[in-house]
Amino acid sequence: LNSGQGPAVLGLRAQIDRKLYKKHMQEEISSTRNLDIVEGNVEAFSTEESKGESRVSGVVLEDGTKLR
Repeated sequence: LNSGQGPAVLGLRAQIDRKLYKKHMQEEISSTRNLDIVEGNVEAFSTEESKGESRVSGVVLEDGTKLR
């Protein structure tokens, strides 16, 4: 790939079938124990202050659902 671009952009890569990859990853995620999958659009992030730093602690979905 990019053989005409010079050594700076050359790298080992694999050509991946996107549909197959997507299907495989959905199956992998679905079978992960203790993981709930929730679909929705994120409206806002919930943040917490700790030791002077702010970090994301959850999200609020478009329908008002709060996930933490």
